[in-house]
Amino acid sequence: MNDEAWLLDVVKRCGVHEARASALARAGAQMLRRLAIKCPPGVFGKGECCRRAVALELAAREAGGANLRREALLTACSSRPAAYDRVLRHAESALGARTMSS
Repeated sequence: MNDEAWLLDVVKRCGVHEARASALARAGAQMLRRLAIKCPPGVFGKGECCRRAVALELAAREAGGANLRREALLTACSSRPAAYDRVLRHAESALGARTMSS
């Protein structure tokens, strides 16, 4: 499954309406590409499985309005909350304050 299809599936599982889901998945794919530039693959170590879910959460924050369920994101990436939070903090730091939650 390619990244955008995985992101779309996760967005739908998070309860986002169909009309908004594809746009959010595309934004997530774009965020994933930005993240790949700032944090090359392998930099997250064991947390690498969280990369796509973190990119999706950051894209949702940047777009505003879409509130994704953290439990669904954790289930989708098969990760523990501590590892997910570590990757999220690292990604926020690498991408800058504009994607951080207020």
